[in-house]
Amino acid sequence: MPEVNNITARLLIVSDDGLTATLPLRKPITFGEETTTSLSLREPTAGELESAQASASSNMGTSISLIAITSGIARPVAAKLCSRDFQEASEYLGNFTLEDVTPGVAPSPT
Repeated sequence: MPEVNNITARLLIVSDDGLTATLPLRKPITFGEETTTSLSLREPTAGELESAQASASSNMGTSISLIAITSGIARPVAAKLCSRDFQEASEYLGNFTLEDVTPGVAPSPT
């Protein structure tokens, strides 16, 4: 069996409909008495996107808040994610944002 490089290996398991995903953590996080070994992410609501953005002063802070909100973990736990797990979770959640939409302008039908 070929050896997999853990630095680039994707661990995210996305549901068939793409609306939820499970991310087994490369490095479990202990916070208080609880250890988190995986995240269950889901599509955020518009209000959750707004809340995550309002609660942070940077793009990274927004991503940390959004990971916490959509997975149901405490924000300090999300802030302790290793960079690879953080990147994978952020990329998944980024699929639900509308970065190329101009406010007040409806997208043209295809």
